[in-house]
Amino acid sequence: MIQYLNRILLDLKNKTIFAGDVIKLCESILAENNDERIRLKCLNLLIETGLTNDKIFEILENLLISDINPHIRKAAATYIGEKFIHKALSPMKWVLRNETNLSCLICVIKTITQIKTKKSKKLLIDKLKNINQNDYIDSHHQYENSKFQNVLTALFNNNKIEKFTQKHLGDIIINFLIVSELINNLYYVHFDLNPLSSLIKKLDLSDIEFEVRGWKSEFKNEISNLAKLEGLEYLEELESLDLSNNLIEDIKPLTQLTNLKYLYLSNNKLDNPVNIRILKSMKNLKYIDIKGNRIASNLKSKDFHQDVTIILSQNYYFR
Repeated sequence: MIQYLNRILLDLKNKTIFAGDVIKLCESILAENNDERIRLKCLNLLIETGLTNDKIFEILENLLISDINPHIRKAAATYIGEKFIHKALSPMKWVLRNETNLSCLICVIKTITQIKTKKSKKLLIDKLKNINQNDYIDSHHQYENSKFQNVLTALFNNNKIEKFTQKHLGDIIINFLIVSELINNLYYVHFDLNPLSSLIKKLDLSDIEFEVRGWKSEFKNEISNLAKLEGLEYLEELESLDLSNNLIEDIKPLTQLTNLKYLYLSNNKLDNPVNIRILKSMKNLKYIDIKGNRIASNLKSKDFHQDVTIILSQNYYFR
């Protein structure tokens, strides 16, 4: 089927098939086929037609609102944001109220921030009001929402919230959703907010392999992939991150945290020298605790600029 769709795409580019016929074909496959790769390919084909008519929007909107596959919903949200931004607010508003998948929600919020109308800004502010009214961050009602409530209440009382850009409003919502997701899955999550921006500046996820909540037992001692901690890359103001005492093998996802200054990685499974190159590429780092990892023996002071403090072992560090 994938090869067949690739041929259709080639015919479309060569103008040997009508775009309208491609739309009908894709609509049929999307409705009847359950294979994720095939359906995502069909979505791409719809966009490749170059058309932005009501029919394509209707297909995308229906997928966004009702499809059971979160990857399909996210793809639909992405395409609506790219090709139908002028019509995006209504479906995005519905999704913001009803979606539960974090990845989809982040995509939708980022789309709303791009609409840049009074209605879209009001939608974001209303969402923040809703967050401020929540007494708990997590669905288990065990982690109080006092930190977000404190900063948001001050912003609303002083009307400072109205002065924030839509991107900033969206970032606050995304930060809340990410930490909520983490707390729903883990027993222990500590975070601090920047009181001026209301964004997360410090996050402690140490010892998480021993404290997993709700994950299957076979994963409890095998949290080696940061990709399982969904959303970390969107914490744009994060300055301090503690991942000590886990089984992390690859820190590549952290390269997207461009404001990160303090990184605690002690007692993980960082054996691959590639991680050294990754650390060197993170130019804003000021403090790295790497003790208890095999790569610590390969680190040299010349690898980092003189202002960086590196903790290599319990009794040895350089700067």
